[in-house]
Amino acid sequence: MNIANLVTFSRIFMTPVLCFFILNQKTKYGSLVSLILFIIAFLTDWLDGFLARRGEASDFGKIFDPVADKVLVFSILLCFIRLDYISIWPVIMLLIRDFLMSSLRILLAKKSVIYSANIWGKIKTVFQFLSISGILLNTYLCKTNFKLLEFSKITIWIAVFVSFVSLTKCIIDNKINLKDSFLE
Repeated sequence: MNIANLVTFSRIFMTPVLCFFILNQKTKYGSLVSLILFIIAFLTDWLDGFLARRGEASDFGKIFDPVADKVLVFSILLCFIRLDYISIWPVIMLLIRDFLMSSLRILLAKKSVIYSANIWGKIKTVFQFLSISGILLNTYLCKTNFKLLEFSKITIWIAVFVSFVSLTKCIIDNKINLKDSFLE
């Protein structure tokens, strides 16, 4: 267990606390705490990537970093659906894509191939961050800023589109290994 992996796990452990504050935003402070916690969680994603690039990369981290991201993002998005901030449809599309991507990663792992995130996955993460941050900022401001809400709704759909580009790239990059897996 290295520092990068501990940072990854911190994101998972931070998620229930963050969701508690999102679902209990009765005060301006609850909204502020949820916004700050989300920014900290997002920075841990950047930090574990930075540490991994500096030599702390591990196969464990390559697998669990995306899991930690999914736990964080989908937990928040489910809270947003519960609070009626966003539609369920982009979340369903993101879940479908992530189940497919996880399945492909499992198939590739059977071939001893570890497929880590590509640039498209990182772009998707940025758009998810923008969308979630926009919604949390709007709740902190305690008013309905339609431009900010619309921006957040548009960026979540951009994240959906980019996530399917990422999935397509994974399939193209690994078509030989995947073809072999399907023929077995």
